[in-house]
Amino acid sequence: MTALLPEPLYAWLRGLKMAEAGDVVTPIAPDGSNRRFYRLSGAKRSLVIMYSPDNIPEAMAWFHLREHFSSLDLPVPGLLAARPEQGMFAMSDLGRQSLQEKTAALQGDEEKIFALYQKALILLARLQATGAERLNPAWCFDGFRLNPIYLMEREMGYFHRCLAASLDPPQELEREYAFIACRAGSAQPWGLIHRDFQSRNLVLNDNDEIGLVDFQGARLGPAQYDLASLLNDVYVNLSLSLRRRLLARYVEELARRRGFDEGLFYYDYKFTALSRILQNLGAFSYLSQELKKRHFIPYLRPALERLEELLAGPEMAGLTHLSGLLPGLFKKVRSYELGV
Repeated sequence: MTALLPEPLYAWLRGLKMAEAGDVVTPIAPDGSNRRFYRLSGAKRSLVIMYSPDNIPEAMAWFHLREHFSSLDLPVPGLLAARPEQGMFAMSDLGRQSLQEKTAALQGDEEKIFALYQKALILLARLQATGAERLNPAWCFDGFRLNPIYLMEREMGYFHRCLAASLDPPQELEREYAFIACRAGSAQPWGLIHRDFQSRNLVLNDNDEIGLVDFQGARLGPAQYDLASLLNDVYVNLSLSLRRRLLARYVEELARRRGFDEGLFYYDYKFTALSRILQNLGAFSYLSQELKKRHFIPYLRPALERLEELLAGPEMAGLTHLSGLLPGLFKKVRSYELGV
């Protein structure tokens, strides 16, 4: 065990009598994060350890938001012990299978996938409808609102800096970015958003009950954002027909809980999905090229294909300069795939 766990973490767990000699320690892949996760499995219990000493504001956000979500009876890990000021947390194990893994195991059975995703959509509607209650802005370490300014900097800007800048786009592209950010960041209705509500951040127990993880980026924002994150998640790459069914199911579920303009919801959903896929492309490019996490490269092409699909919609007819980037983007991604 000592060889796998960082010494400060092991000493803390040992002092709490939470680390037992017979435990099996399994590192859990942290995806794009610098945080480290471990599963401690013993004869009678399994728990998850998070170690995040390099970003204490993020660790504190996770700590406070976990308490907030728990107070709303949302399915987040139980906290067994914590030193948030040192980035150390011991929590209950919500499950060993992600929604991504479970969906892959269903091997394209769309009715079973629909039933599974319906659970995620009902959970999302609960989060959207109740999560903003008593939310303290101080808990949100990376901004309190997902508004047009945030999207322009952190999604359009991320995409441009990490993938599109070398293609030397015309200056008019800036206006198209601003238009997308304005539509997506002003969409209604608003509520609490997870900020990364996708298949790797939804875990399932043996009864296929869904739990939430990686919620430290939660903030106020448009309901369409988390929905777009889930339905356009290239880790799973759901079919267009299934995405349409799930979108309609979510709108039905949210309408049971609050009033909103459904026609406008659908219109702005497309721009929110566009913003989110641009963020994905920026992230996959940065992680694979700058941080050398090459396991993200296979997701770039599906994300580009989703961008192409979205830009083909009649609402996007004015985004001619962004559409004009597509051939160069596909060429650049091909160079990533070939390692040149």
